[in-house]
Parts: sequence; C-alpha cells; structure tokens
Amino acid sequence: NEGTTINSGEVCLNASEFTTLVSADPPVDFSDQGEICWNYENLYPMNSNQIRLVFEMPDFNFIGEPIEFSASVQTNDGQGMAATELSSQLVCAYDPNDKQVLPAGEQDESYTLFGDTLTYTIRFQNTGNDTAFNVIIKDNLSQHLNLNTFEIIANSHPMTTELDIETGIVEFAFNDIFLPDSFVNEPASHGFLKYKILHNENLEENTDIRNEAFIFFDFNPAIVTNTVNNRMVSTIPLAPTYLLNIEEQKINLYPNPSDGNFILKSEFNKIDAVKIYNSHGSIVYQDKGLNNWTNIKLNNFSKGIHIVHLMVDGQVYVRKVVVQW
Repeated sequence: NEGTTINSGEVCLNASEFTTLVSADPPVDFSDQGEICWNYENLYPMNSNQIRLVFEMPDFNFIGEPIEFSASVQTNDGQGMAATELSSQLVCAYDPNDKQVLPAGEQDESYTLFGDTLTYTIRFQNTGNDTAFNVIIKDNLSQHLNLNTFEIIANSHPMTTELDIETGIVEFAFNDIFLPDSFVNEPASHGFLKYKILHNENLEENTDIRNEAFIFFDFNPAIVTNTVNNRMVSTIPLAPTYLLNIEEQKINLYPNPSDGNFILKSEFNKIDAVKIYNSHGSIVYQDKGLNNWTNIKLNNFSKGIHIVHLMVDGQVYVRKVVVQW
C-alpha cells in the first residue's frame, strides 16, 4: 500500500494454461474461468503482504512454450488498481534414456508403409553420482518382427549381443564400460546402440508394432524407455485438416480447468467423433456420434494438460483443457 489510507481489496492471478496449481498460502478465496483470487483487508499505508504459490510445470513435450502469468490488485473503494505480467520460456533437462524409431510414422497414428525397414536407436546416459561399470539393455522384440533380419548398425562402446529366437528377447551387454556420471564428465556419460529389422510378411492392415527397452545400470532397477509404435499400412491415409482457433468455430469446453469432467457444447448439429490425449500422447477418452451438448467424464484421468480432437465433417478441431483437482 503506497497510499495514505488503510485499504481492502482483491488480488487476482491468471496462470499459464500449461501449469497446474499445487498450493497457495493463503488459500484461494474464489476462482472463475481460470482466474484465482484472494480478498485482503486492512492493509496499512507502506505495508505489504505476500501470496506464496507453487505451480507444477508441464513436461518436456512443452519445451520452448511461453509460460505466462498476469496479476492484478483492485481496492474495494475503486481508488487503487495495479497490474503486472511475467513471461518466461519453459526449459528443462530431458532424460536421454529413450528409444527412437525411423521411420517415425505419419500423423498421430504413426502410419508406416509395408516394406519399410524399421531402424531402432536406444540412447542411455549415466545420470547417477558414480561410474557405471556395466550397462545391460534388454529389448523384447514384437512378434510382428522378422527376427531373422535383425542386424546391428552401430554402437557407442564395445558390446555383446544375444538374441533368443524363441522368446524374441535381445540382450545388449556393455560390460566394463566404465561410463562416468554426468556430473564428472557429461559428454562421456552418454551411450547408444542402433539396429535395423524388417516386419513379418502378410501382416494385416493397421497392425501396430510396439517396442520399448529396459536399461540396467549395474545392479540398479531397470529404467524403462518410452514405447515407440509403427502402424503398418499399404498406403498412408490423408491427413485431416486441423483448425486450431476453436473459439471461432463455436465449440466450447467448460469448466476449464476441471476435475476431469466437463461439458462439450457446440453449435454444430453433430460431432462425428472426439479423442482426448494426455501430455504423453496417449488416448484417454474417445467416442463417436456426439450431440451438440455432451457431458464428458474421464474415468482414468491424470492432472495436467489434455488435447481434445473434435472431428466434424472431415475436419479436426483442436482444444486444450486442463485437468486439476
């Protein structure tokens, strides 16, 4: 309070849609359409108060996105008002213990043509606090892959490879690798292997070939990589047209944020289908033939940002919703 009289009023915050409120001290007094507010009383001249907030940031899928907050204060007598903004870019260290496949596939379904060779790369890094003496990677190859075509392409360190034709499990052993931890020598803390393989012949259309790996550093529990997928097809389907500015298309989702249950309201007569993806790209909800007013309930939702795809007359409209509780 930089004035000369005692005042009371209201403080409000609009948080980035990518973030999730974890805690507030003092607790939030009320909220409205994503804006959270507090009432304050008897703030004496030249005195100040603080509101302490903790927000959960989004994951690595949102690296580079602007994280924007805006706050305002308004006195009850209408004589004082102030506002400020804060914007920063999301940065983070991304764990490189992962798996990649080429071709990665087209569209969200990762459509891949029959006959393409699948090339897998497994990356690993010692992010502990001591040298890793041995690194073992176990990979359970899909039953839709032709194990007889398995071929190592490259590896960062000497390794041995053992493939069990009956089970489809391949084990890559980096014995005596002496991989330094990232704090001691970050560039030398990385390793990788790469192999290629063909799919089985006569697969059915839209067969999914999924793959993940398990990375063991010495006697530590396995680090499980992400799962990569290729949906095998004879021809790549045409990609739908995406319209990102959903507000202009008169489709509304509310409340937003919500606890996982929200209303979908549209001025279209009918919505052909809806798919909702979590921040990892997994489908958590899908339905077809929706009316222009529908109550959507996510049974196994997780908090954070979700992407809603709405299909209407061959076009896909995209909207973001935030789930929090």
